[in-house]
Amino acid sequence: MLLKGNCLELLAEMPDNSVDSIVTDPPYELGFMGKSWDNSGIAYSVELWSQALRVLKPGGHLLAFGGSRTYHRLASAVEDAGFEIRDQIMWLHGTGRPAHYSFLRPTHEPIVVARKPLIGTVSKNFEEYGTGVMNIESSKFEGRYPTNVIHDGLTEEWSKFFYCSKPSMKERNAGLNSLPEVEIAAKGNGLARTCENCGASTLTGCDCPNRTFSNPKRKNFHPTVKPLELMQYLVRLVTPPNGTVLDPFLGSGTTAVAAILEGFNWMGCEMTEDYWPIIEARVAWAEAQPKTLL
Repeated sequence: MLLKGNCLELLAEMPDNSVDSIVTDPPYELGFMGKSWDNSGIAYSVELWSQALRVLKPGGHLLAFGGSRTYHRLASAVEDAGFEIRDQIMWLHGTGRPAHYSFLRPTHEPIVVARKPLIGTVSKNFEEYGTGVMNIESSKFEGRYPTNVIHDGLTEEWSKFFYCSKPSMKERNAGLNSLPEVEIAAKGNGLARTCENCGASTLTGCDCPNRTFSNPKRKNFHPTVKPLELMQYLVRLVTPPNGTVLDPFLGSGTTAVAAILEGFNWMGCEMTEDYWPIIEARVAWAEAQPKTLL
């Protein structure tokens, strides 16, 4: 279910102990591409994570992405709200590009692993609420136990870990055939512009006289889309069978798509109206997929 509006206001209207897990990609609070939603401080809001704690069932898990430079403030707010910090998952990838706030190429993104305090023992909590434990068996990779490292498979030494690369353009746009392409600014987004004469990119260059470069166009123009395989893995790790996943920062809807493909129910909040058609189209695509994808 897509909830349109501010997540802090929407969560306040939800009943206590009503969702089984929270898997989300909050703003990294870096002002990415000048986006106002990435510079509001909401990810550091103890009030927000207190509401998340309230709606989560006892023993339910929270997985929330953070930026390498700002993760500590996210984790502190989550802990101050009453969550127990259980671990940290590190997603390693090799395709990051330096931004204006860093001279180092970003190749990892940490994920806070937190849990709402149990009521009684683990077994008693699980018996009453179905939460409190992770789905280890269904999350094994090549028979190995899940680790707190996820990577993109670029080097052989990492072959014993589950790995996941950033999403391809085909994956980002799945189900969006009816939506128009939107021009996005290449500067600060790590994207190349294209020569309108010969089609060459600013990365390769061209020799056209009076050449004019245009910005790239995207159907799914959200700047920080997470890989579907990664989100499927995460929702599967912490959500009980037939459970409901909540994402307070739905973005372009990847968590919702992942939940649907894994057979879970979902709820997600998104305040940016421009992303609503993308979410709705991607959700419709996921719901139409054959069960062989589950």
